[in-house]
Amino acid sequence: MVKGTYHGAHAWCTPGHGGVIAEDRAHIVTFSWNRIDELRELFRAHKGDIAGVIMTPYHHPTFAPSEMPAPGFWTAVEALCREEGALLVIDDVRAGWRLSIRGSHDFFGFTPDIVVFCKAIGNGFPISAAVGKEEFKAAASRVFLTGSYWNGAACMAAALKTIEIMERDDAVGIMRRMGERLGQGPSELGDRYGTPMKLTGPPAIPYLILDDDEDLYKIQRLAAEVTRRGSFFHPHHNWFMSAAHTEADVDESLGHAEDALKAMRS
Repeated sequence: MVKGTYHGAHAWCTPGHGGVIAEDRAHIVTFSWNRIDELRELFRAHKGDIAGVIMTPYHHPTFAPSEMPAPGFWTAVEALCREEGALLVIDDVRAGWRLSIRGSHDFFGFTPDIVVFCKAIGNGFPISAAVGKEEFKAAASRVFLTGSYWNGAACMAAALKTIEIMERDDAVGIMRRMGERLGQGPSELGDRYGTPMKLTGPPAIPYLILDDDEDLYKIQRLAAEVTRRGSFFHPHHNWFMSAAHTEADVDESLGHAEDALKAMRS
């Protein structure tokens, strides 16, 4: 897995340290995002022992800027996994269906073996899905796990209706366009009011960072000031554009951000 990646609260991948013992991560090795040379070295050092590589479609670490894949990165990762016989598993829980209705791998142009979706597929209903190639179904069926909400009819119906509406209304296109409109504001406003900042990551899932803000207090202040004025800027997480957002909504939020920056300067 990639260093700093968050794949959930399980001990093998959580960015926290409390309650984690060495055995939890004894069989996990990591490499740096966009460093295909480091991944190649891991395969050489653990020849024949790497069962799979699990990654997010772009890098969205905890409390840090988002990073997009470098040109050719995903092509190289996919080819290396095929060559070494390791599964390529994509955690698309956060970004899934926001970059492409077919999954983020479609947007970036590669083919994983298994993809995990959640959250967006049911538009808020509690449903998740692990999808993949036919040849892995038999092995997956031998893994026991269960849950209280499995086979919930309402959640299944919500997912089907969500797909229908997203395709009908071009929800992915709306989120991209509104994100692009939003992205035009923070850098210019930050420079104007003496608080340099920028949005990182895809337009539909931006992550805001401020210069000279190592303790993250400055972005907390900005988020609080914006919230007081009627918009919500999360200080420590990706923002999620919605197909319900309009140009007026985005412009209003940028107005709130400008008023917040004025208050911070004064």
